[in-house]
Amino acid sequence: MQCYNASRKDKPLCYEGAIVKKRNSWLLSLVFILALPITACLGAKDKPDISIAEAWGRPSPTSAMTAAFYMVIRNTGAPDRLVSAQSEACGMAEIHESSMSSDGVMSMRHLENGIDIPAGGEVALEPGGLHVMCIEKKADFSEGEKIDLTLYFEKSGSKKIEVEIREP
Repeated sequence: MQCYNASRKDKPLCYEGAIVKKRNSWLLSLVFILALPITACLGAKDKPDISIAEAWGRPSPTSAMTAAFYMVIRNTGAPDRLVSAQSEACGMAEIHESSMSSDGVMSMRHLENGIDIPAGGEVALEPGGLHVMCIEKKADFSEGEKIDLTLYFEKSGSKKIEVEIREP
């Protein structure tokens, strides 16, 4: 096999047994560079794409030791799970579900495993159902106030949002 000087534009160069014309090597590089974003887009469905909308909570006095936060969690990617929450306005924040028993008694339970967020779907956290429970509230929640809340997802990591305190 014979190789030529790469500095000569009119001669091919040799690379591991394959002869490549130097003038075409830029074209190969360009094709590779252009293919990267396309490949990234094709793999995007393998990851969750979480967004949070309409986050709110009710006004409540300091004497009320708990409060609830509501929102809509949308996912245009792969499945994910909301696993926990945290806010400096709360001593502790937990994911809860309220439900009504057959005898008309309302109960609430901590969802230790979190909430599944389906691929291409949404989950509504709303009064009387799923919500983020603020326990040991540190101050009044007054109408118009914004409370910082961080949501932690199994695959997406943390998402910081603002919860607007308002009437429903």
